[in-house]
Amino acid sequence: IKTTVVELATQIMATMDKEFAAAAQKQLEAGGVAAKTGIGLASIGPKTVQLSDGSELPADLVLLSVGVRSELTLAKAAGLSVGAAGGLQVDEFLRTSDPSIWAAGDMIETVNLISGKKARIPLAGPANRQGRLAATNIASTYLPGVAARRYRGAFGSSVVKIFDTTAASTGLTEKAARDAGFLVGTSTVHKGHHAGYYPGAEILSLKLVWEKPSGRLLGAQAFGKQGVEKRIDALAVALLGKLTVQDLAEADFAYAPPYSSANDPINMAAFSAQNALEGVCPLATPDQLLAQPLTPDEILLDVQTLGEHSKGHAAGALHIPIDELRDNLAQVPAKKVHVYCKDGFQGYLAVRILKQNGIDADNIAGGWTSMVRCGWEETK
Repeated sequence: IKTTVVELATQIMATMDKEFAAAAQKQLEAGGVAAKTGIGLASIGPKTVQLSDGSELPADLVLLSVGVRSELTLAKAAGLSVGAAGGLQVDEFLRTSDPSIWAAGDMIETVNLISGKKARIPLAGPANRQGRLAATNIASTYLPGVAARRYRGAFGSSVVKIFDTTAASTGLTEKAARDAGFLVGTSTVHKGHHAGYYPGAEILSLKLVWEKPSGRLLGAQAFGKQGVEKRIDALAVALLGKLTVQDLAEADFAYAPPYSSANDPINMAAFSAQNALEGVCPLATPDQLLAQPLTPDEILLDVQTLGEHSKGHAAGALHIPIDELRDNLAQVPAKKVHVYCKDGFQGYLAVRILKQNGIDADNIAGGWTSMVRCGWEETK
């Protein structure tokens, strides 16, 4: 079936940041699904749909997937309070403004455990746990030995399969964290989901969103063919425990070559965050660099190998392969240097070399892989 996704927002996958949404869209398109973003549906005809940009698509079948809105007709008729987020108000015991009525599921608004703000989180997992707690709390009013339990809130963990690839997230995205008022840091790695020398390793992209200067984890996103949900589930538990990237750097994950590397991708992303917080290797965000053109006092330094550089690089970047950098430091002008490589690791090595020689430098998180996904123009 020839399929087109029409999305009014500027990206698909609103629960992910721009670069991960772009990776998901590329995977959709590789599977034969067209995606149109930033365009709405104007009208539906017998055999066509009209879009908000004036274009038209042939259509035999239209599926509407426009989100979830609380059905509050009965609740409002009963005089129950509705919150600012558009859901039914409940207290920490899931009791409504009427003390004899409890509520659970998609209709209520609850607390986002990361931002602390009221939110509607219409997901099956939280809804089912809320149902159990609401029933327990009702029973506690008349059954001896049954104690009322508090519902702390949720942070919206989600996972989706896109053909043979998986995308998943938990907690706040980088954008959501900034909008919530956090001073945000991010670290991104692109690593094999298990040891590279064991056959079948697939690249796993993992991004941690964390608070400066505490290092508290605020959210995470992952994308790849294998091992995605495993990492996000672990990071969801880390969010619940209010762990920091310093904690994650020391986390002891199960290891054997068929399942992971001695340093799991979570460890590696946490190492990167730790290095940034300690000033060992400052990080730049590819999305922010793209949005703010370089000043005359800044340059891009590409340290990809010749082979990697020939496959794609940023226009105007100074190219010095990492293995030649020490012998060519005189070519690097006395400016702020933003370094990138293919995936971030060689950029880290380059930043250390530059800083040890008195040059101000940072590493673009996730390297050229993340830069392309963020919309950097690719030159070959």
